[in-house]
Amino acid sequence: MEHTAENISHSTISIGRAPPVTRLGKKEPQMFDTLKGQNNIKESRRIAQDLAARIATYQGVAGIVFLGGLARGFIDKWSDLDVTVFLSKRDERLRKQIIKIGSDKQERFRTDIDLEIHFLEDFKKKQ
Repeated sequence: MEHTAENISHSTISIGRAPPVTRLGKKEPQMFDTLKGQNNIKESRRIAQDLAARIATYQGVAGIVFLGGLARGFIDKWSDLDVTVFLSKRDERLRKQIIKIGSDKQERFRTDIDLEIHFLEDFKKKQ
């Protein structure tokens, strides 16, 4: 089965930072060096880490990944928090609990949270 947005359920979390790109011995500027506006990465990472810590307490959570501005290291007032959660098995009840946690955090911190939850079995190779 081909995986499309219509047939994949969502879930995962993690934080990263893109390294500088080097070409012919010259360091290219980081993407967030050229972005304008106030960088709210510290507050946004605190919110995302709080969300991840809460989600990670549930049995069946295989991983959590931070994407977008959280991974790049730049979040401004227009940014959302991109978080993906992976579940070890198909569990609709757990998926709904995680969505509720994300919704509660979004309301509490008044920030947009783009929360995706995926089931690992959807990524296994068919025999």
